[in-house]
Amino acid sequence: MRDNSSRFAAPEEAAPKEPSMEEQPKAVDLMSFVAPTQFVELPSKGKYYPEGHPLHGKETIEIKFMTAKEEDILASQELIKKGVVLDRLIKSIVVDKRVSPDDMLLGDKTAIMYAARISAYGPEYHTKYFCRSCSNAIEHTFDLNEIKPKDQEDLEVEYEDGYFVCTAPVTGVKVALRLLTGKDEKEMAAFLKKKKKNNESMGSLITQMLYIIHSINGVDAKAQIYNFVQNMPFRDSKYIREVYAKVSPSMNTQVEVTCNNCYAEQEVELPMSVEFFWPKQ
Repeated sequence: MRDNSSRFAAPEEAAPKEPSMEEQPKAVDLMSFVAPTQFVELPSKGKYYPEGHPLHGKETIEIKFMTAKEEDILASQELIKKGVVLDRLIKSIVVDKRVSPDDMLLGDKTAIMYAARISAYGPEYHTKYFCRSCSNAIEHTFDLNEIKPKDQEDLEVEYEDGYFVCTAPVTGVKVALRLLTGKDEKEMAAFLKKKKKNNESMGSLITQMLYIIHSINGVDAKAQIYNFVQNMPFRDSKYIREVYAKVSPSMNTQVEVTCNNCYAEQEVELPMSVEFFWPKQ
């Protein structure tokens, strides 16, 4: 009689399988780890930078994600007090160290700040805006992913030698406009601060006009431009500011909201509050 006991015996326990080289966890070299980066679309598309500028002809700029280093920058009370904290932040995260925040167009700086904020805290931005219908401060959570570079309108404005040239409707003078940079922004703030300290009257609107106007009918002397700006008809002033707003590359920060108090639907300018880079935890 055949002995079948061996056929139905419990199988021997298989020896543990040695992990293959592919299955073994790879050692991580922490010294070689670098922060991830992303490419940010520039509203200017690099069109308005002079030849030789690192952003000339560049449609995007590479920035690294914010890290603990950048968190320390944002927490620096000294940098906040001096008003240079955001410039230091941009300088820290831009990969190409040839790029200076002072030499960047304001719209491009803004695009970098939005991208940095999203990478650090996410796209949700909880803050308040003022409803034009009920005049109340309304709490709202904005989605920063909706903020995109503005489409530049096709205006009948000449672009010559780095300046936008338009004709004022009332006086008929030819006004050459220049795009503002980070350096201009700081100079304007310092100029207004000095005027205020000396109790001199100088509005922010006139100051902006002095900086964006390069020349009037070919005259670039600041004293003469200042005199003309002070006395130009309101219609000319309004037209020049409108032209500048349309030709200036920037982010489209107009957002549609519904007031949770009066339910009015409206389009508001995205408010920039301390919660943007210093959100409440």
